[in-house]
Amino acid sequence: MQHKHHKSDINLLNTLRPPESTFDIFYNWVFSYGKYIIFAIEFIVILLFVVKFITDQTYAIAYDKYKSLNQKLNSVAITNKVQVLGKYQSSMQTIIGLQGISYQPESILSEINKLIPANVYVNEVDFSNSAISISGTAQTYQELQDLNNNFVNDSKYFSSVEIPQLSNSNLVGNNNINYSLTANVKTHLL
Repeated sequence: MQHKHHKSDINLLNTLRPPESTFDIFYNWVFSYGKYIIFAIEFIVILLFVVKFITDQTYAIAYDKYKSLNQKLNSVAITNKVQVLGKYQSSMQTIIGLQGISYQPESILSEINKLIPANVYVNEVDFSNSAISISGTAQTYQELQDLNNNFVNDSKYFSSVEIPQLSNSNLVGNNNINYSLTANVKTHLL
């Protein structure tokens, strides 16, 4: 018995393929590798959409809470400001009545504010019947001299102005000098 050998049984050569066109190369790449890339991109887009949706919802809730809290704080702040101003005015009227001050402290405070030079700070202002005393800090001796000059020369409200630190020559050049100023309120205001 003889065996018939088929020509296709033993083939050591690769089959020859005709050259592929650009479309064939693109088509093979899209359906072999490209489909995975496109799937990954679609997955990322859907994931970003979900994240944006969740973030927008969270932001909207947080903004609403912030807005309502801000409105509550503003109303509380306005109420507190009105209460403080009311208490301040009633306290000032009480002080005026108790101390027998016959001038308006708000006009004196306004005048003091005009007379204070830059870099001179006021910590406390005390009123008595015919005098005031101011305490605070200045950065230089020259600023204390300017403060004294303002009160003596530029004020229509004060007389007998005294700053004891001006007589102390050791203060020249020092920073943050504590000062006290006393002055009489002029009699035509009383």
